[in-house]
Amino acid sequence: MKKKLSLLSIIMCIMMIILSGCGQKIKLSTAILNNGKISSCSYEFNVTMNIPNNPKKVGNNPAENFINQGNTSINLKGDLKKEEQSQKVSGNLKLSSEGAAIEAPIFINTYNKGKDFDFFVGVPGVLKKSLGEVFANADSFYLSSKDLDGLMKKNLSQEEYTKYNNTRNSNADNKIGEQVGNDIISVFNKYKDKKKLEKFEAIDKKDTSKNGVVTFTLSKDDVKNIVSEYLGNEKYFNNFKALIQNSNSLKQIKDSQNDISKLSSKEMLERFNKSIDELKNINISFKFTIEDGYVTKTNAIIEIEDNQGKGSIKIDSNISNINGIKEITMPDKNSDKMINVIKILESFGYNQ
Repeated sequence: MKKKLSLLSIIMCIMMIILSGCGQKIKLSTAILNNGKISSCSYEFNVTMNIPNNPKKVGNNPAENFINQGNTSINLKGDLKKEEQSQKVSGNLKLSSEGAAIEAPIFINTYNKGKDFDFFVGVPGVLKKSLGEVFANADSFYLSSKDLDGLMKKNLSQEEYTKYNNTRNSNADNKIGEQVGNDIISVFNKYKDKKKLEKFEAIDKKDTSKNGVVTFTLSKDDVKNIVSEYLGNEKYFNNFKALIQNSNSLKQIKDSQNDISKLSSKEMLERFNKSIDELKNINISFKFTIEDGYVTKTNAIIEIEDNQGKGSIKIDSNISNINGIKEITMPDKNSDKMINVIKILESFGYNQ
């Protein structure tokens, strides 16, 4: 009898362990942290913008003319690989708007803790004709932090260059930005949990401790409440002001009326609420697909309605081949078909 009871107890304990494991649901925050540890992956990123009642006028700014076509989409697809001393990204960038499209390959190599870079972007075929004979046989444009630094050294005073170089070599801005990001996430998570906005769904019969779909939606009032709680926190607000002040010093903003870092939290909140109240409606929805402990798909829709009508921004991204990318080869910057951006600027006289 005792043996039967002991055996029954063991079976019950095993069942409790199994059932408790099945009941665990992976947290979105845990999956996001896991993503930060990924060393390589393939990715695809899509943004679709629908701008209401946007006048289709041809002006002097090609970028504005392109976006002003109403429906605009951006697609970036490629690979990413983090190495010990650098991070490499390759991809194909495609911009589309009302039937018109511009497509070009891009390569980015950042190193020295992100302070230095090599950036390559292919010359779109549609632009070669308009750029003239100089670019007719060019494959790519090339820009490096080393060449940019040399240009700044030639064109800035010693004081200006020292300030530029100190800013470039300092990672203080990155730390402040990271802290502000953490502050916002903290406020958002607390609000989300308090209002029970988050919903979790299992993926078929997959283990919910590693797989699931997390969704939540924010209304106009939710956005106002989250910003109110964020700006109402003195520590978070001071971090936010420090970030703005650093950005302003980098851009050398001299117009005090544009310097929002001088506003109090109450004044800043009043400005924000006024701009939000001018909108008829805001609806923001998120969907995160978690597989094997990683966020593999992210879908977001931002819908805004004002007096001109309804507009929307749709963001879709996914990653695959996690930790499976072996190598990303950068283009040859010394190739005859490579156009150095800095040399072009110098040829146009930007070189005192």
